Amino acid sequence: MNTKLALGVQPLRSHARVMLHLVSLIILAIFASFNSGVEASQTSFYVAPTGSNSNPGTFSQPWKTIEYAANASQVKPGDTVYIRGGVYNEYIQQGISGAPGQPITYKNYPGETPVITGSGTWRWHILEQSHIRIEGLTFRDFQKGGIQIRARNDSITDVEIINCTFENQSPLNGEGAKTIHVTTTDTAHQVTHVTLRGNVLLNVDTGDHPAIQVAGDSHFIRVIDNTIQTTTSIAIGIAGRPDIDQPTNVVVHGNEITGHGSPGKYSAGIYLDGAGENIIIEQNTIHGGQQGIKVSLEPTAASLQTKHVIVRNNVLYNNTQINLKLGVGDSNESCGQAGALTESVAVHNTVYNSLSDVTNHRFGCGENLRWLNNIFVDLSNGESFHYKSNEDDTTHSPTWVLDYNLFYSGSHDGFYRWAGVTLNSLNGFKNATGQDLHSFEGDPRFVNANAGDFALEPDSAARDAGGALTFTKSAGSGTSIPVAEAWYFTDGLGLQSGDLIRVGSNDPVRVVGVNYNNNTLTVDKAISWSAQAPVNYDYKGPTADIGAFEFVPKFDLTGMPGDEEIYLRWEISEELPATAVLEIQYVGPKGSPPSPISNLSQTMDEYVLTGMKNYTMYEVTLLAIDNGEVLLSDTIQVMPTDIFSFLPFIVKSP
Repeated sequence: MNTKLALGVQPLRSHARVMLHLVSLIILAIFASFNSGVEASQTSFYVAPTGSNSNPGTFSQPWKTIEYAANASQVKPGDTVYIRGGVYNEYIQQGISGAPGQPITYKNYPGETPVITGSGTWRWHILEQSHIRIEGLTFRDFQKGGIQIRARNDSITDVEIINCTFENQSPLNGEGAKTIHVTTTDTAHQVTHVTLRGNVLLNVDTGDHPAIQVAGDSHFIRVIDNTIQTTTSIAIGIAGRPDIDQPTNVVVHGNEITGHGSPGKYSAGIYLDGAGENIIIEQNTIHGGQQGIKVSLEPTAASLQTKHVIVRNNVLYNNTQINLKLGVGDSNESCGQAGALTESVAVHNTVYNSLSDVTNHRFGCGENLRWLNNIFVDLSNGESFHYKSNEDDTTHSPTWVLDYNLFYSGSHDGFYRWAGVTLNSLNGFKNATGQDLHSFEGDPRFVNANAGDFALEPDSAARDAGGALTFTKSAGSGTSIPVAEAWYFTDGLGLQSGDLIRVGSNDPVRVVGVNYNNNTLTVDKAISWSAQAPVNYDYKGPTADIGAFEFVPKFDLTGMPGDEEIYLRWEISEELPATAVLEIQYVGPKGSPPSPISNLSQTMDEYVLTGMKNYTMYEVTLLAIDNGEVLLSDTIQVMPTDIFSFLPFIVKSP
């Protein structure tokens, strides 16, 4: 149930004026204490191009260089270094660390843009230090790389790169480098608990290197909500090698990537190459580049294994080579030339193509791989493929499961290639492979694919058409649930909340533990279930939708306060049963008519409550009811007022 708030401005009587003055004084006092207390306590320091490193680093007497602030003995754990606007042509090597729960923060002074530039090496090196936050800085017109976090002589933990901008990166002497690099030099030291969030990368020439790369013995890494536009190679890479080990427990979430790759390259938006275990790739949007998401192991990672990768709820569209690949090797490689990929899944993704000579989904070598509840659209009317498998992989494919996927080819046939044979229909593919037995063809009816909006319309063929991801093994009760395959689910890896799931007809529960060895899910509250009960991510409606987005019916109530009145309006996008009626309920002093107001026609879209009490908060709920069952509801809070100049304020709950 959504809850919203609409507040009217109360009359400016004497007590209201007093309260207004008190609030103003409190706000002024807070700002005054911030500006004076920060400098007096010396928990904040300042850097400005007009400063001097012989200064004390105060607001009025700032230091001159960031490099000095990154090594100053005056800066202690928990301190913040504010960097004033201007250009800083310098190399920074971090020399001091924060402490657990007390990072040292380097950030832009509010409202100002400090620009770090230069050539010769990385702009900022963190080689042994921990508990560091770099926030709101701009790296512009620089050569080689931006920030490197590399465990060289000691392990590193707790580093955050937040809301920084990297633009116009160029190679040094023709040699590229990553823009942000998290790595180790050997297997003796680790990098752990790094967050790369909200950064913007624009026009970065990294040569053959990923713009953001997490490599080696790196664990508990978050790469979330970044924007990458126009890079010469891979946008985000997660890589392992025998000499430096493999990243594990990595979340790549909510990134938007476009314009990646350059002629002669095979660059993915997100590329896993020899990554370790427990990798979540979710809710990313990748379009207008060479490849979308690629989970593989190159021959240089032939001794390694990648396991328990979850690729879900991503939108991949109009990439020029492959939108999605799960599996090692290619048509010119045997499975033995690369490492092992196992127990990994691609579920609830939306893959869209209107370009020629593109493969929506490429299969490679790998064991126990799963593709369920995905949308594959190919409108190219050319030699493009919904599916394309390795020519010679007959050993591993019997361990795969493909099902409950939705295909749409517009006015032409959809093409599938399997074991060297091209098939021009879904039925032909089913007959040749025994896969996708519950999959079907239909129009997913996106809101606006041309504008990149792949949410579902009410009449989408993907609605309520998904299958179960897995099933319970036996009936039971409690918080420990045995399932056929636990690979689809995660407890959040200590980096985010665990999955919200539905088990049979139960209300949603949160996954707080996963045991992949014995296929057991631990949830946050006790439930009961039957044998072979379906297990899915949380969904709306009778069953899960197919694709990256669940359709959420629009049932939106708004309210406007009046003098002893509340004006209600609503919008309903969902088609209700003919027998359904509307009902208005409110909590507060009785008005006219009293609550509840029942049996309203579903064709109505407005109502006025009268006789309400001014300056009293009312909670108003609109419900759609059919035969006593509540189908939809929305709730707002409104305060009537006799002042006719007011500012409506609406808040929705998560």
